[in-house]
Amino acid sequence: TSGGSGGGAITFTVVDGTATGCSIVSTTGDLTFTSAGTCTVTATKAADTNYNAVSSSATTVTINKADQSALTVTNTTGTYPTGFTVTASGGSGGGAITFTVVDGTATGCSIVSTTGDLTFTSAGTCTVTATHAAYINYTAVSSSASPITINKDTPTNATPHSPFTTK
Repeated sequence: TSGGSGGGAITFTVVDGTATGCSIVSTTGDLTFTSAGTCTVTATKAADTNYNAVSSSATTVTINKADQSALTVTNTTGTYPTGFTVTASGGSGGGAITFTVVDGTATGCSIVSTTGDLTFTSAGTCTVTATHAAYINYTAVSSSASPITINKDTPTNATPHSPFTTK
């Protein structure tokens, strides 16, 4: 704070706000909160022998959402022709995780964005990103593009069939 004349003590008060848990230590101005949003604060300089008390206009303090921790696609290998579910780990908060196919050499790469169910019609790679949506106190975060390796299927041993029959 600055301004005001005289030697009166300065105190602070939270007067409004959208962030939950806005509180302030009246003598130091230390502001605390438990969510993103705003806290509206005033400062008051007490009267002294020569000056009347004076209060500031309300000042809005914005508390931004925090960045989430890194998000990583965690299972990156499958085998043709069996589809599988892609998963991710990391992020923060309770936002939904969604998946997107961004590239790949395997044909027919397709993913159900809300479940991570990945399908394909050939061996190769399907490159996928995961996104953890913004949530109350956190911004959205996306993983780096992660190649999912789709290995060729190993055929089972075939029993030779003889054109001859024995009697």
